[in-house]
Amino acid sequence: MNRLALSGIVSRKLRTVLTALAIVFGTAMVCATLVLTSTATRGFESWFTEADRGSDVVVSGKAAVRSADRDTAAPAVPASLVGAIREVPGVAEVGGSVEGTANLIDRHGKTLGVDGPPKLGLSVPTPGLMGLRLVSGRFR
Repeated sequence: MNRLALSGIVSRKLRTVLTALAIVFGTAMVCATLVLTSTATRGFESWFTEADRGSDVVVSGKAAVRSADRDTAAPAVPASLVGAIREVPGVAEVGGSVEGTANLIDRHGKTLGVDGPPKLGLSVPTPGLMGLRLVSGRFR
């Protein structure tokens, strides 16, 4: 049996080399994909950890139904809750945010860029709570 296998390998050298290369390249691609995914995941986790540094509590709405869609946002909480949290003893700083979709319009009221990626609308976070440091200029 071994003699038959070895004779097949020797007689078909190009096929053997190409099969070995396909196995090596396939394994390398799987390994590269796993490394890239792991690196991206760790990068985002460290970025969010750094952005939330100094925050002890984050208050958000709770979804009534859990969805398999990762892009499902938590429901909004009332704006009055910001004031109620600010009144809690020991709270140093409170900030609210607004997120949603937005379209840019020109001075004539015409929508700009109708096609393309989703248009995200985000409020400017409270400077002490955003986890980023503005080097120069100002937020408008």
